[in-house]
Amino acid sequence: MPAPNELSAALAQFNQGAAATRDNDRHEKAVAKADRRRQDAAARMKTVLDADPSAEERDEAEAAYRTAVDEWKQLLSPTELDADVLEDPSPEDPSPEDPSPETP
Repeated sequence: MPAPNELSAALAQFNQGAAATRDNDRHEKAVAKADRRRQDAAARMKTVLDADPSAEERDEAEAAYRTAVDEWKQLLSPTELDADVLEDPSPEDPSPEDPSPETP
């Protein structure tokens, strides 16, 4: 019978692997969903452009497509900088780029 420390270490290693597998599965599903949204946005944009759209309709379709592509690309190659950009600053700690105006 393995020693309790060996058993604990093996169990911890197994749990880490299981968690990594779940995270990988979630990421793959998110990429697949983003790819479907990108393809849907491309199809909508093609439909709109084929119908001689107004400038507003064209701009909306292009913006939706750009957003879908950006989300898809973000999931394919996430970076630490992008994660920092996505985080909301806490209300107690205003960012230095956006100081709150002081009124006397």
